[in-house]
Amino acid sequence: MKVLSGFSIIIPAYNETSVISKTLSKLLEDQRLNNVEIIVVCNACTDSTAEKTNNFKTKNADYFERQKITLSLIETPLASKTNAINLGIKHTNSDNIILLDADISISGENILCLLDEMQISGALVASPAVKFNYKNSNFFVKAYYRVAEKSFYNLHLRISNVIAISKEGQLKLNYLPNVIADDEFIRLSFPENERLVVKKCHFQFSCPKNINSLIKTLTRVKIGNMQLAKLKTKNLVSQSNFKRELKISPNLVIFGTIKLIALFRACWQVATNSAPKWERDESTRKVDKFNN
Repeated sequence: MKVLSGFSIIIPAYNETSVISKTLSKLLEDQRLNNVEIIVVCNACTDSTAEKTNNFKTKNADYFERQKITLSLIETPLASKTNAINLGIKHTNSDNIILLDADISISGENILCLLDEMQISGALVASPAVKFNYKNSNFFVKAYYRVAEKSFYNLHLRISNVIAISKEGQLKLNYLPNVIADDEFIRLSFPENERLVVKKCHFQFSCPKNINSLIKTLTRVKIGNMQLAKLKTKNLVSQSNFKRELKISPNLVIFGTIKLIALFRACWQVATNSAPKWERDESTRKVDKFNN
């Protein structure tokens, strides 16, 4: 693997005090990253995300100096993930950037692999393969993700959570509008031959622990996709598309039922204009074992 350097990792963060130290620690624990810029963009945070980030920077100052890593903090009063991403991109001049969700676990080795494979392939945008961690989830959530992890979308099309964008890709993307489904907007901004899912590397997605959190998350996804459809973007690819036929099973029935509940809930919220501004999985953000 060719070790790339001189890139930026942009982490938009909204009230991520319980996970931000864990995310940063995972990036650095294998000591593979060097000459890298990390930018945490706090958007309308009302918790101690910014303080946690600064404390992490202070505690690891010597290591950052040795590895030529800079950790910057940007704060904005505007509660918008896409605005936070735009601010992060505007702050850096790196040829390659990584957009990293604040609650996602990925190592430095996997980040380097992602950039390397993107450069080799000539893709403008790329994501690692996703590994769903549902060991702490309840029965119904486990059943859902046992089906979801086999979907054609998640295996071959998912540009999400960890997104590498080349310089050419940044120029093509320009900026992100104020949309809910920011990852899907990025994916649909590039034709299939310009995007890549890298199977050689992966990130870990912590699944919701309970059915209520899962339905809230899926509802927001549905509303985001409705918004993109209204903006007349390209045809969306359903997460329920499968490469091969699956036999009817209890897991598949649970999967389909949960998808329908989320769809009906999203339609109701859109029709009644009652969608909350922030609706995400809070079940995986309750405990912070890292006190950096």
